[in-house]
Amino acid sequence: MAAAAKIERPVVWEAAKEFAAATVTEGFALRDGAHARVRDGALELSDARGRLLFRYRDGHAEVFAPEGDVTLAAPNGKVVLKSGRDIEVEAAGKVSIAAQSLAQRVETYELAAGRIYEKARDAFRDVSGLLQQRVGRARTLVSDVYALYSRRSVLVSKHETSVDGERILIG
Repeated sequence: MAAAAKIERPVVWEAAKEFAAATVTEGFALRDGAHARVRDGALELSDARGRLLFRYRDGHAEVFAPEGDVTLAAPNGKVVLKSGRDIEVEAAGKVSIAAQSLAQRVETYELAAGRIYEKARDAFRDVSGLLQQRVGRARTLVSDVYALYSRRSVLVSKHETSVDGERILIG
C-alpha cells in the first residue's frame, strides 16, 4: 500500500465550519499521484492525471471511470443496491444479466420493446384474474398436441372460420 504524501497547498479556511465551504483545501496524495481534496464543499478523489474518480457532497456520491470498466465485486458476499426512491440503469449498448436464478417481485411490471424474443425449455404462467392479449395477428405453431381446457369457450369471427383436419370430432 502506498504511503500518503502531503500536497503543498495553502489552507483556505479559517475555522472548522468554513472547511466544507472552502473553494479548494489541501488534501493528500499517494505515491502514484492519486490525490484527495475538498473542492467547493465536496470531497473529491482523482487519479494521477487529475481525472475525477469519486465525488461526495451533501449526501450525494458519484463514482466515475474516465476509461475502462467499473466493477462492484463481493467474492465472498453479495452486492446490494438499495434506494429510498428509484434505481435507474442506462447503457448505450446492451444490459446483460447472467445468474443461476432471477426473481422479480413487483406490483406493476411494464415492458416496452420493439421486439421480444423468448426461448425456454418449459414456460408456465399462472394468472388468477384476467389474461388479455391485444394483437394485430396471432400465430401459434405446435409440433405435437394443442389442448385447450375451459369451463366455457367462445370463438367469434366477423367473416369466416375454418376448421381443417382428417377427422373433426364434436361432442
